[in-house]
Amino acid sequence: MRIRRDGVELAYDDEGRGEPPLLLVHGWGTDRTVMKRLYHEARRAHRVVAVDLRGFGQSDAPEQPYTIEGYSDDLVFLVAEVGLVRPVVIGHSMGGIIALDLAARHADRISGAVLLEAMVVAEPLLEGLRPILGGVRTKTYRDVVARLMAELAGRHFDPAERARLVSLATSCAQHVLVSALEGILAFDSIRAAAHAKCPLLYVGTSSTYADVARFRELCPQLVTGHLVGCGHYFPLEVPDQLNAMITRFLQTNGWLSHG
Repeated sequence: MRIRRDGVELAYDDEGRGEPPLLLVHGWGTDRTVMKRLYHEARRAHRVVAVDLRGFGQSDAPEQPYTIEGYSDDLVFLVAEVGLVRPVVIGHSMGGIIALDLAARHADRISGAVLLEAMVVAEPLLEGLRPILGGVRTKTYRDVVARLMAELAGRHFDPAERARLVSLATSCAQHVLVSALEGILAFDSIRAAAHAKCPLLYVGTSSTYADVARFRELCPQLVTGHLVGCGHYFPLEVPDQLNAMITRFLQTNGWLSHG
């Protein structure tokens, strides 16, 4: 399916029935297929929408700035156009940053947010992205992106799926990769966390992507989960662990019965 905003077509999937509806948001250098295992499982009990952010996947990639706030505004538009009433937003990596921005600036449009290993409340860690951004700006950016994606996947990741992710990321337009990274670095996640009042779940792994203690100080309602035996692309690697954690989050917030 496709929808047009300001002349830009956004691709998305929309299936299933049931409350609460879920909105799935992928991260930098990927597309909605990163969320495919969660999507296929969740559609059995929920209406689920999974989108390709502008610049990625099957969505248009115009020459323009790509900011976290701009992505959030696209999603608010999509939610209204397809009649998705106050979904729980589940965002992976950069998608989790977008989910936090939605919770801070568009709390009336969503019920809650799930951040899957998003780099938020993590200023020192974000500084580590600056050399990567420098590499993505060069003519050999595809080599930089390929190495980064392979590293993030982790050593236990399925080789065929790893190769697919590398191919996906290296096929992205350079101007999108650069601008979206700039958008991540420019986003004030501390301010967003302080303004987010809806239920929030942060799911991470053994790697550190956020200062969770500081995040909880800013967001007392924050709950956290930890997955084991996986890398950054755990929505593909350990969907059973992740699905169980999200289901429990929905249940404890009264959005889903315990039956």
